[in-house]
Amino acid sequence: MSKATFQNQSVNALQKAIEYAGSQSALAVLLSGHQQNIKQPHIQKWLKSPVGVPAEHCVAIEQVTPITRIDLRPNDWWKFWPELIERFPLLKRESS
Repeated sequence: MSKATFQNQSVNALQKAIEYAGSQSALAVLLSGHQQNIKQPHIQKWLKSPVGVPAEHCVAIEQVTPITRIDLRPNDWWKFWPELIERFPLLKRESS
């Protein structure tokens, strides 16, 4: 029996945020203004993680880049930010 393969659904959005900031280190500096202790290795870990960007960091990324938290968590955004469901009712969501 093969193990399930998980795909990081936020990698493309995170790469765009990195490009916007200029580098992984630059994104970490921008995020450190909103959340302490974000360093470049955190960004690298998020890129390689099957989960992607932890939900608790998505709002800060949204605040310092044009990348939205929905872009960063396309498969489960409504679980973390249910207030967005009314603003974006046509976006595809899985059943809760």
